[in-house]
Parts: sequence; C-alpha cells; structure tokens
Amino acid sequence: DYLELTLRPVQGGGKDVAAKNEIRESIRVLFSDRECFTLVQPLNNESQLQRLDQIPLDKLRPEFTSWLDALTRFMFERTRPKQLGATVMNGPMLASITQSFLDALNHGAVPTITSS
Repeated sequence: DYLELTLRPVQGGGKDVAAKNEIRESIRVLFSDRECFTLVQPLNNESQLQRLDQIPLDKLRPEFTSWLDALTRFMFERTRPKQLGATVMNGPMLASITQSFLDALNHGAVPTITSS
C-alpha cells in the first residue's frame, strides 16, 4: 500500500534524512495498529479549494465524501475518548494538541507523545 511505503526509511545520509527517518519510525512505533485512508481532492476547482471552509459538504466531490464517510465511521467504531491524565479531552483540546504535534512535525521536530 502506498501510504505504508511512505513510512519506510529513506536512503542516504545527513541530518535531513535522519530527521525524516526518525519521524517515520515514530509514526510506525506509536501507531502500530493503523489504517491509512487516501482522500481525493474535495474539489476540482482551484479557486474553490482556496475557500474550502465556505463550501457546503453537498458541493464536494462524491469520491471525496464517500471516503470521508468511511473514515468517519472508522474513527467512531475504533476509537475511544482520549485522556490527558484524568481529563477526558474534548474536541477543541484534541484539536489543539494535534495542531501542536503537526507544527512540530512540519518544523522538523519529533514531538514527544507518551501514549497514543
């Protein structure tokens, strides 16, 4: 599967390659039980993509919404509420911590995730 192949280590030396491989290894280890979903672009029109947050769901490509529905079902069937210590995380809390992980990854860092 393509998405699994992208988690394999890349060949070469240097700090950039080492950082990429460290991130890939972290994802493989922390998310050993994973499913990967490939979503097509939600819209074909580039200008509409720029304002995607303003487009109603029924105007998105059927191929996108079909896979999005499958992903949503999967998430609700296979996940349980996440906790930070004794606190059950709500949507905004989970979004905030996820954003901080993504920011770290996008800046070449490997975030510390103690439990998935």
